[in-house]
Amino acid sequence: MSAASDGRLRVVLGLAALLFAALLLRAGYLALGRHAALKAEAEDQQTQVEPIPPPRGPIVDRAGRTLVCSMENPSLVWAGASCPELVAAAEELARAGLCAPEQPARLAASRSTYHYLTRRWVPESFARDFVARHPGVRLEPEMKRFYPSGASAPQALGLVGIDGAGLSGLECQFDDWLSGEPGRVLRFVTGSGRPQQTLAPRVLREPRPGGGLLLSLDARVQEVVRYRLTEGMAEFGAAEGFALVLDPRSGEILSLWGEPSFDPQDPGRIDPDLLRVRCVTDQFEPGSTFKINTFSAALESGLVSPSDLVDCGNGRRRVPGGEVRDVKKMGVVTAAEALVFSSNIGNGIVAERTGWQRFYRMAQAFGFGQPTGIPLGGEAAGSLPHPLQPGWSERSLLTIAYGQEVSVTGLQMALAYAAVANDGWLMKPLLVRARLDPQGRVLETFQPEAVRRVLSAETAVTMRGLLRRVVCEGTGKEAEAASFAPAGKTGTAQIYDPALGRYLGNKHIVSFIGFAPWDDPHCVVAVTVWAEGDLSAGKVAAPIFRRIVEDLAWWLEDGRASSMPMAECIEAPIVVPDVRGFGVQAAREALHAAGLIPVLEGLGGRVEELAPQPYASVPRGSVVRLALADRDRDRAVRVPNLAGLSLRRAVSLAAQAGLAPGVRGSGWVVEQAPAAGSEVPSGTLCEIWASPRASRAREEALRRNEFGGPAAGLAACAAR
Repeated sequence: MSAASDGRLRVVLGLAALLFAALLLRAGYLALGRHAALKAEAEDQQTQVEPIPPPRGPIVDRAGRTLVCSMENPSLVWAGASCPELVAAAEELARAGLCAPEQPARLAASRSTYHYLTRRWVPESFARDFVARHPGVRLEPEMKRFYPSGASAPQALGLVGIDGAGLSGLECQFDDWLSGEPGRVLRFVTGSGRPQQTLAPRVLREPRPGGGLLLSLDARVQEVVRYRLTEGMAEFGAAEGFALVLDPRSGEILSLWGEPSFDPQDPGRIDPDLLRVRCVTDQFEPGSTFKINTFSAALESGLVSPSDLVDCGNGRRRVPGGEVRDVKKMGVVTAAEALVFSSNIGNGIVAERTGWQRFYRMAQAFGFGQPTGIPLGGEAAGSLPHPLQPGWSERSLLTIAYGQEVSVTGLQMALAYAAVANDGWLMKPLLVRARLDPQGRVLETFQPEAVRRVLSAETAVTMRGLLRRVVCEGTGKEAEAASFAPAGKTGTAQIYDPALGRYLGNKHIVSFIGFAPWDDPHCVVAVTVWAEGDLSAGKVAAPIFRRIVEDLAWWLEDGRASSMPMAECIEAPIVVPDVRGFGVQAAREALHAAGLIPVLEGLGGRVEELAPQPYASVPRGSVVRLALADRDRDRAVRVPNLAGLSLRRAVSLAAQAGLAPGVRGSGWVVEQAPAAGSEVPSGTLCEIWASPRASRAREEALRRNEFGGPAAGLAACAAR
């Protein structure tokens, strides 16, 4: 071998040795320095960790009937690029109503290689036949919600999205409890992401099934309400309405249904507006059904009795800002007849005699203007105007007395009537009776809860008798049921259009709310319908109420409503009443009646603020601090004529007129300042001079018998 060849060989061997050393170092570096990172990258390329959806918990009615549960059902999947066969398959599903009409066009424009044709509930027989006709389609098992009882309570139950999360209703409110905990599975795939055929998936963690809910709803009662409501609405051409049934003694909701409704098994074609629970989310002016508040306040105060006379003015009465009219023209009638025949004028007079403070306090006690706390999303609180708020006018008390200028929900109205049926106790609505574990065993129960006592038992009995007369003699005759004698009240309310700034003449909200049997109520039924034309509650809502009660005769006879005992009322928290604007004495009476202790702070004749805030829940016997101020100081009042009156009578009249009396002397009034008849700001000091020697004034006082107690007899003898 030549020297040149030997040199070239050495160079080649040297380069080979360097290359080998470099490769060895690189291999060592990868094996030692990058081992963990490369191992993780390899696992990412060759394996996939996917969640295992847990079975969602069931929801059952009070008797254990399954309303909704999760079952395995196949979804139809296309794995491959878009092609005419894919579009044809989607068009066939659209014609069968198993996917959205726009699905074929969406798939045709997609560039993905993996397509869901549909994830709706598909009958298994249809799915097998479909796959046989379309070889490019395969079945992918998924857990979906199934409704064994059909569309029993779709708005209350709510919907679940394709990702398994609750979207509305109880499915949303109790999503954490119902959804359970997902598991994990390890799948082996090729570098392109296709499943490995030789390596089976490995479950890393089993899914934990979700818990269930036991409701107060009764599927059979719900079916009765659904059928009768839709039948009545079709009969009278109404498009919207709702009905609910509850147990007045426990607050359990036995049924609630709203129209228009939807099929929960087909969530792809549901208008989101249909998901709301109308009796919970929709607020409206109640009309004459609100008169229950007017008469409850009047009777409870003792200022009005059913036999008192009121002048209904032959159907017309001039009031500040306009005129109040009645459909039925009446003259002088008893207060009871004003309620029975639903006189707006008569109810306004009763409200005036009661006073706005007692009227407002009763509305608070019934729960108007406050959410009820039912576990359904979007609950409205309604509105209860306060006399110190902007918009309150001189006629507001009259119009609110017959259900205008105030807004309520159907559930609030039903609970108010339930309080009358329950001897004056207002109950919290109970929709969920218990939480269940995945095996269906009860883990946590929810007992009936009393909110507060609204009426005395005596007043409640009187109100039940008056509402019974509404059915027997008055506007609710069409609600009379032969099986169980009901009691209740009609309400025909006009619909206010904010855009026009007036009430619509051809649209009304008609309601009938009542209970049966009237003397021992087992159920409260509330029916509300949005009607057009010349329709009243007595013609529309009352017949629907009657049919529901008659169909529930079997349920009432069997005593099925007596499934849960009443809650211990003495433990219920106290809701602080809103006494802002009340006079000092009236505010103290309201707090004492609620079981609270008032403490006055500051000077003044009216309550400015209070702590704790209104509507706060506090234990019985808690202290409520009232900050006083003269809120009415800028209002002009007329000074009364006090000359010749006894000092006690003069001081009383001056205080009633809104003046601050200042007393000089004793006996009978001989002089006053400011002069009688003058107009001064409210709270102005009114100086009153009195003398015991004013004989003529003394004789006039004796003639009017203004003395009281034993002193009256002695004074009368002295005068002789």
